[in-house]
Amino acid sequence: MLAAKEANLELIKATVQPAFPWSQRAKIHPALPLSLQAFFSVYLFFYNSPTAIAFFVICSLALLAYLRRWRRLILFIVANLSYLSLIVFLQARAEPGNYAQIALMAIFIIFPILCFGPLGSIVLLDTPVPDILYFLQKLRLPRRFILALAIILRFLPTYSSEARLIRQSFKIRGIQLSLKRPLISWGYLIMPVLLRLEAISLELSAAAISRGIENPQPRTSYSLNSLKPWELIFMLFVFTVLIILAVSGS
Repeated sequence: MLAAKEANLELIKATVQPAFPWSQRAKIHPALPLSLQAFFSVYLFFYNSPTAIAFFVICSLALLAYLRRWRRLILFIVANLSYLSLIVFLQARAEPGNYAQIALMAIFIIFPILCFGPLGSIVLLDTPVPDILYFLQKLRLPRRFILALAIILRFLPTYSSEARLIRQSFKIRGIQLSLKRPLISWGYLIMPVLLRLEAISLELSAAAISRGIENPQPRTSYSLNSLKPWELIFMLFVFTVLIILAVSGS
């Protein structure tokens, strides 16, 4: 009888816990990526420092490595290296009015995507929305701002899955979007998009009402995710480095 109970316990542990402990994905507190975004946004607004930009990108990639998002980490590393190589290549050939200078000005448009992309992907894809909202509520931010942010964070992943379904329906029906027929292709695309946008807005509204969004009382959270010591140390380290860079003028 005792052996049977021990066997059942081992079976439960095997089903609940993954076979490989290192495959468990770590989590971080939403205060960490949001604070880093705020730190570097304010710093880069006042100081245009390549050293600070490189430090920011390294910190963001380090967080992706901690979360074990290897595919995204490799993607951003390759993108940043390609971007730097392209800038060096164009700067060596840039002259007033030539194609290299025009291309150099154009590629600076994608700079914010590469700079803030890793942390933005962590906020959108790896941080639960209820944790973000609960953290913002603790900061005593305006309720309307929190609700607007909640709608944005909920809408983007939902619409990405809907867009995938629309593309699959095009393939099933044999519809091909072509630049040779822009008006017809636009008509094929815009109608299902508008219909799905309306359906998504109704679903989000119903979900928000059912979760008590109209309740004026402060919301609670089931999550017990608190700020870990290493996260606090990491935030203080980044803030200290930015202060040193600002004082030294780097």
